[in-house]
Amino acid sequence: MASSSTDAFAERPAKLQKVNALRRKLPHLTASALSEVCKVLRDEGVPELTQRKHIAEAAWQPLKENRILLNRLSLLQTDGAELQIPSVDFWALLQAAISDADSNFAQYFWACIDKNPPSPSSAWRLIPYTDEIVPGNPLAVQTKRKIWACYASFVELGSYALQHEESWLCIGLLRSSLMAKAEAGVSQWISKILRDIFMRPANHLEHGCISLQRPGGPPVLFRVVLSMIVQDGGAHKALWSCKGDAGTRMCMLCRNVIAQRCDILHSSGLPVVGSSEIRESNLSLATDQSIHEAMAKLAEKKMLLNAADFSTWQQATGWTYNSCSLLQQEDQRWLVRPISQYCRDSMHTLLVSGVFQTVTWLVLEALQKQFPNLWEIADEYVAKWTLPRNISAKAEGMLGQSRAKACKEAETFKCTASEGLTLSPILACFFRQLARANANVEAVQAIQCFLQLDKLVACCQRARSEGAVSPGQMRKHVSDFLQAVHAAEWQDRMHSKFHWLLHFGSHLEKWGFMVQCYTHERKHRTIKRFAEDIKKTSAYEQGLLREVLGQELYCLARADCFAAMLQLQDPKPASRRKAAALRKIIPELTSAQVIHVAEKVRLPSGERICRGDAVLLEGNGCLECALVWAFVELAGQAYSVVHSISSLLCDDLVGECSCIDSLHLLPCRDFLCACTWRDMAGGRRQIILPASLR
Repeated sequence: MASSSTDAFAERPAKLQKVNALRRKLPHLTASALSEVCKVLRDEGVPELTQRKHIAEAAWQPLKENRILLNRLSLLQTDGAELQIPSVDFWALLQAAISDADSNFAQYFWACIDKNPPSPSSAWRLIPYTDEIVPGNPLAVQTKRKIWACYASFVELGSYALQHEESWLCIGLLRSSLMAKAEAGVSQWISKILRDIFMRPANHLEHGCISLQRPGGPPVLFRVVLSMIVQDGGAHKALWSCKGDAGTRMCMLCRNVIAQRCDILHSSGLPVVGSSEIRESNLSLATDQSIHEAMAKLAEKKMLLNAADFSTWQQATGWTYNSCSLLQQEDQRWLVRPISQYCRDSMHTLLVSGVFQTVTWLVLEALQKQFPNLWEIADEYVAKWTLPRNISAKAEGMLGQSRAKACKEAETFKCTASEGLTLSPILACFFRQLARANANVEAVQAIQCFLQLDKLVACCQRARSEGAVSPGQMRKHVSDFLQAVHAAEWQDRMHSKFHWLLHFGSHLEKWGFMVQCYTHERKHRTIKRFAEDIKKTSAYEQGLLREVLGQELYCLARADCFAAMLQLQDPKPASRRKAAALRKIIPELTSAQVIHVAEKVRLPSGERICRGDAVLLEGNGCLECALVWAFVELAGQAYSVVHSISSLLCDDLVGECSCIDSLHLLPCRDFLCACTWRDMAGGRRQIILPASLR
């Protein structure tokens, strides 16, 4: 035994040299990518066809097998020429995605069809989403490969499915450089995509329907209408040809909101415009009919006024005229209802250079007058918290010196949306402690404003699920927050995104839940994965669509997110040490039995919990908290060994419990979710209640 062990150790340098030689021979691959390639080749063997042309041909094969054609759309350019661009046959792509009877997505889709059969009175509702993507390093100076992407899904798939990027099908990609050459840009492009989906000569969907083939069953007549159009402010401006957030009439949904100049909020020195109105009842709302009448009037004025007067008219009305824009297409008025279909994304409103960043900076600025070393205290406090391990960020350093310097230079709180979502409840806890530490009146008002903002952020997170938040509850949270902003006398810092909060209640009334764009930001990774490496610019969009669609079909066939099941993720045999420890804890395990353990488990809700996380579970009439020590498979079921399980005493933000050092075996089905936590003095533990439980 010793001899064979010594021989294996002696062979190791030669094996490592072989691995290194392989890596140096190949074009650049990350270490993890090369490791995965080697594993696949080891397990599945080398493919028979290995040449470059074979790989390119193989990329087209899934599209050919599923009869997915890349249509040619014609865009009118500003110089009068026609620009031919590829676009996806949406109905062929959807049919391919739902044709595999063994696919979880196909099973989920057809279950939704059975639950909500499409009919003339209850058609399925299509949701298009558009956004601009920067492939590669977003900090790079050159952004010539910026791309506009269009995804689509259906309201009837439900809020759970719409939170997974697999539910959104890519139906169009176009470089921004080419988009800039087209009349009306994004607006004309989306108009042509919608025309291809709804208004084909052979299958016009104004009064008709499309036939979808159920695997192993009869075809289904599928009735569909255009519904929620959700995107960020820049995409809305480009799509509807409105003036947008920087315009005099910054809100196309309101007739009586005129932008006011705010204080300078950005290091660029550019003024930001907004509205200090905080009551939805004071808004005079536009209608679909009034918008279409305004478009007709705009076209009329274009013919009657000179260039200078017409420019003033456009500014006064809040619209930009272009005969190719979506709202100028007479034959699409039956399809496009701008007010009814408009939906603002809460993520971009609150957390992307949004309300959260502005208010957090103002609160920190107000508190620093009384607490000069505020940033240092806050950084030390935040670093004490441990985040769930499926969150890639770490609490430590989130408020460090570099972040403080960047914020002070920009005069706003600089953070990403995911960082803001993570920091919001932690800062709420911190500010609440400061309020109890003899804070002055100005500081207390600032803290109350932030606490109301944190409640609003949590409310928007809950609103992702149907029925979790009523329109009345949403309106109350928005009203309480905006009143707190006025109480803190920050009206002059209310940029346009504060106004958009007033429309969240009506969005929730229309659709019952709110789509958030975290999903689409994750979806962008698929585009970025291929966009940077494609060098043939003469057929750039075609090559990129080929790769993206092939990846989508591959992932849809294997996606497990649509199956509401409890399962361990990538279980493996336990090490000797861990197996011995588990046998002491679980007497039923025999010495001959192979024990499978995992680093994480997926709950039926889609939540993922990792080893080392603090988890919440339902106790005897109260919440309980425990720390996960191991996940183990017993008789085909997922279990967890946890320690320090104890009952929580909760308020509306946090819970506290005792740290009891004992091990317990629990079924994973009892888990609710992972949470952020910290250890306190006196053997106590504090956790932040997730938004779903607040």
